[in-house]
Amino acid sequence: MRNQGRGAIVNVGSNATRGIYRVPYSASKGGVRAIPRNTEAPSEQDRIWQREMYTDCLAGTPMHRMGSMEEVAAAICFLAAPEASYITGQVMYVAGGHVG
Repeated sequence: MRNQGRGAIVNVGSNATRGIYRVPYSASKGGVRAIPRNTEAPSEQDRIWQREMYTDCLAGTPMHRMGSMEEVAAAICFLAAPEASYITGQVMYVAGGHVG
């Protein structure tokens, strides 16, 4: 980036940190990067927790649907493009109106 005199760093996180089970979820975001994924099938309790998280997320999303990978990728590509070169230090929620 220094050699070419330009570039962009786009950090991607999750907006799902203020809902139910927020502390374990938030901590797990860092843990996913630090350890291999669990290869065992989810337990019944895990499945219940996943359903609750999904339901809570949709309930707080004005668009009432989950976003697609393409929608998130489009925002990342925009932020990394020359057209966004004057944007810095901002948080962009790509979450259907859900702010976490």
